[in-house]
Amino acid sequence: MNSMSGRFETVRLNTALLILISLAVLVGVATGIQSSFNMESFFRGLVLANLVLVGYLVLLRSVVGGLVIYLYSLVFLNYYWRIVVPGVWPDIDIPRMMFVFVWLVFILEVLVRQKRLLPNASMGLAMLFLMAVFVASMITHRKPSIREFLNGYVIPYAMFVICKNVFVSRRDVERFIFWLAVPLAFYFPATSILEHFRVTALLFPRYIGTAMTGEVPVYWGARAMGAFVQPVATGFASIAIYVLAMHILSMSRRAAARIYSLVISAITPIGIFYTYTRSVYLGFLGAILVLFVFSRRLRVVALVLIVGMGLAVLGNWTNMTTANREAGGLGDVETAQARVVLAHASLNMFMDHPFFGVGFTCFIANAQPYVGQVRHTFLGYKEEWIAEYTQEHNQFLSVLTETGLAGFVPYLLVYIFLVTTLVKARRRTIGLYDPEFVISVWAVMVAYVAQMLFIEPRFFEFMNALPFMLAGIVAGGYQRAMAERSVDHRGNEGLLRKEYAT
Repeated sequence: MNSMSGRFETVRLNTALLILISLAVLVGVATGIQSSFNMESFFRGLVLANLVLVGYLVLLRSVVGGLVIYLYSLVFLNYYWRIVVPGVWPDIDIPRMMFVFVWLVFILEVLVRQKRLLPNASMGLAMLFLMAVFVASMITHRKPSIREFLNGYVIPYAMFVICKNVFVSRRDVERFIFWLAVPLAFYFPATSILEHFRVTALLFPRYIGTAMTGEVPVYWGARAMGAFVQPVATGFASIAIYVLAMHILSMSRRAAARIYSLVISAITPIGIFYTYTRSVYLGFLGAILVLFVFSRRLRVVALVLIVGMGLAVLGNWTNMTTANREAGGLGDVETAQARVVLAHASLNMFMDHPFFGVGFTCFIANAQPYVGQVRHTFLGYKEEWIAEYTQEHNQFLSVLTETGLAGFVPYLLVYIFLVTTLVKARRRTIGLYDPEFVISVWAVMVAYVAQMLFIEPRFFEFMNALPFMLAGIVAGGYQRAMAERSVDHRGNEGLLRKEYAT
């Protein structure tokens, strides 16, 4: 057994080192051809190499630990130490390298039979077919959009597969949730509050509030943009991490856990409020309602939050009906009208291209004539400029419009199979997690869908990867439980037949 373990470590180490050296040479050559050498680039490359080495050594000990580092790198290191790759391929950064290393170790463990894969099931097949449609669409329309393809679909679905297979004990699940959610549950709302009050000295990463897209500053008005430089992405992260933190803290009877639960329950609604974004408000309300209706341990907390939010709305009702976001106003008609116009344009575009769509990420290039046809909505007369050069702000509609029925059918099947699995998992006794964890995943998915209906989330890797990682844990536990039950049933049936024959 020891010899097998040593052979496995040697194979994994040698193969990984070979791949790392090859990647380093290729990136070095490509970067060297396209850019001039300077000390800043050298320093960034040195820091990146050392962080990658640390991540790789962690992965050798625990893939679950690597998953936590991957998510933390998306939060804190997504815009640091980036190596620009010429062409259409996405830049090389720490989260991308961590993703590659997680998959590298996972595949090596499968190849040397240290890990057995669960069956792909219907949801996995739908994911594969959907990605094939996206690839075919990019090739057909000659518009490679690799970054959106990776962040919106490939990486989340890949993380679903990994989490379905690597989480095999309840201890792994609880450690993953604890180390991911408990620290970040304070960080996200606290950062939004500090950003709102312009306490820039305490903000990290330092680019919050001063981020640039190319040479254009990212500006969201008074809305807190957070670590993801986008109010909706940061707002969703706050909701999801809060729900997970409350789940893991509710399992402890320690006074420190209860005090920390009170602290994050007090500051999270405030941090979410400062995003000044209606879809985030809707997602938070939906998640809390799920906890109130279905959770046993968090029902009282959810009720207090619902009552508190209701009183805050009633006490601020005059401001809530205005278009002043800084006062909590929800009456901004222009953005709501733009969503309606985009929905009309999307459906009309789909009617003209029903089977294969207009091409992945090609909506804006084809949208202007369709948007121009919409002159009135139920919200009133449409100004000429509204929604002229705007993304669809609805992932379901974007898939329908850009890939037609060829992509929309498997995309819809992914969520049908996902919902079915999440519902069935709560009805079974599963050793990998308790039913309360499944309820928490329900709440996260409700918040996620609330954002999908009003923005285009395929630009934000964390926002897409986290829900599918959680869903992968649930699906893996459910599949194992069903397989064990099937084996046990066949074994008992065989014993009964043997006794009967005797």
